[in-house]
Amino acid sequence: YELDYADGTYLKYNGGWKDGKWSGTGTEEQTYSDGARTLYEGEYIDDLRSGTGKLTIWSADGGVDTYEGDWKDNVKHGSGKYVWRETNGDKTVYNGEWKDGHRSGEGSYKTTYADGSSFVAKGTFKDSSLYTGKKVWYDKNGKVTDKENYKNGEHVS
Repeated sequence: YELDYADGTYLKYNGGWKDGKWSGTGTEEQTYSDGARTLYEGEYIDDLRSGTGKLTIWSADGGVDTYEGDWKDNVKHGSGKYVWRETNGDKTVYNGEWKDGHRSGEGSYKTTYADGSSFVAKGTFKDSSLYTGKKVWYDKNGKVTDKENYKNGEHVS
C-alpha cells in the first residue's frame, strides 16, 4: 500500500490486513517534504500500532531517535526503551514503563553529554517526570557532582 499526500508526505505500508485495516505484523515508512522520515516495524490492530514494535525517526537535521517496546492505540504504552540522539553529540536513553505515550512507572532516564559528563534519574515516573526516586549528576570521570531525592513529586533533599 502506497500513498502520496498533497503536502509532500509519502506513506508505504507492507504487512497484514484484516477487514480492510492494517493488522498483524507490518512495516510502515513515511517520508516528509522536509527530508525527515520514520520507519515502524511491528504489530498493528485496526490500523493502529498495538503490541510490540520499533519506531525509528530520522529528523531533517540528521538526528535519529528510536523507540522499541510496547504500543497501545498508536502510543507508547507498557515497557519500552527510547533513545534520543542529538546532533550535538549528546545521547539520552529512557528505559522503563510508559502509559499513554508518557514515561510512567518504574524507569531510568540517562543523558550522556558530548563532554563525557552525565545525568541519571531513576525511580518512579509520572507524566514523564521523576515522581519518586533520585537524580544524580556525574562529571566526565564518573564522580558525583550533585544529587537530589524526590518523593511524591516533591524535591526532598
